[in-house]
Amino acid sequence: PFVAGYDRFGRHGEIDVLAAGRLLLSELSCTACHASDEAPLAPKSGPRLDGVADRLDERWLRRFLASPQTVKPGTTMPDVLAGIPAVERETTIAALLAFLSTQHEPWPVLKAGGANPVVHRFWERGNVENGRRLYHTAGCVACHEADADYETAQVKPSPLDELLAQLDPEEIAELGLAAAVRAVNPVPHPDLPAKYSRQSLTFFLLQPETIRPAGRMPGLKLEPAEAADIAAWLLREQSAPITL
Repeated sequence: PFVAGYDRFGRHGEIDVLAAGRLLLSELSCTACHASDEAPLAPKSGPRLDGVADRLDERWLRRFLASPQTVKPGTTMPDVLAGIPAVERETTIAALLAFLSTQHEPWPVLKAGGANPVVHRFWERGNVENGRRLYHTAGCVACHEADADYETAQVKPSPLDELLAQLDPEEIAELGLAAAVRAVNPVPHPDLPAKYSRQSLTFFLLQPETIRPAGRMPGLKLEPAEAADIAAWLLREQSAPITL
């Protein structure tokens, strides 16, 4: 499983080993089963299941339940069906899908204003090229991987960057600045075109905290058209839009 805070700091010994352990106990939801009264060890809860039948493609969900790590590398979702005999797994997955298929919820109603127009069925009008630009400028690539072909604007190096350019690796380590030059692993995306429709991904980008209250994905204060554009870019390889 990929835990961003541990991958960036705990793995390299830049936070106390006890703090790193506490981070993993919480982020991996160990204390959901192994109870603890310590507030910092409270388990991180998963996404809400309200409306999951409208948000996720059933074929993707079936594969995810069968093998979470295969379908979404790095997920902190455990393979809860691992101990079930293969013959019973399909029956169990079918039963879970039957229940999840009943979990519907109306899409949020967005209120338009003079400065914030909302076009009818705006999620269908996403512009791929503008979505590509927004993906690389609105904050997505602070955590997720950038497109290797995207040309970023030249910016003046900061004083810290100029200092680091003059030091060798040993001097950087002695000054405690190793984290400043270390490449940070991006948070991996799942197979987005297989998982989402344009509508469901657009609404998730608008208000990620409503679906993942305990998640680490921040709201980027996007306008509806901007969320639709980013969704169009992320789903650009979808052979045919998934309709709900």
